[in-house]
Amino acid sequence: MTGSPHRDRRPDGGSEVVVEEKPSESTSQAILRGISTLEDTGYSDLEVLYESVGPESLNELIRHSRRQNCSVSVAFRYEGYNIFVTTNGEITITDT
Repeated sequence: MTGSPHRDRRPDGGSEVVVEEKPSESTSQAILRGISTLEDTGYSDLEVLYESVGPESLNELIRHSRRQNCSVSVAFRYEGYNIFVTTNGEITITDT
């Protein structure tokens, strides 16, 4: 699963980015990459992720669910965006 985040405009004028995790990155790193794309900024300019979700816990939950071949999804808000993570490695980020 590779590829750059792709940005789409929704009919309501909002933005959506779908991010696929790269083999070399964690789930939380992929989220930061997606938010950086939406914000057109660097990672260091973003809020600390752990104020919204425990990055290591999220990474381990997704890794564990993949190893066990079970389906998990996690949704939370970060930087004013809705984040939806699934076990298949796809992360959807939408603004509200």
